[in-house]
Amino acid sequence: LLNDVPNYSCSTLTHLVGDREITTVEGLAGDDGKLHPVQQAFMDELSPQCGFCTPGQVMTAV
Repeated sequence: LLNDVPNYSCSTLTHLVGDREITTVEGLAGDDGKLHPVQQAFMDELSPQCGFCTPGQVMTAV
């Protein structure tokens, strides 16, 4: 997420990001390590299949 807006990381040039806030799937969890509700729902209901598709699906759902 760039400033809380989904963006395709594969086509976002880093030098164009500037001072926008970047949030990755790892940054969704709370400071206490508790998963974001969407992350927890994926864990509880969907049984993540791989480390490539699932993070993108979670970030899009957030």
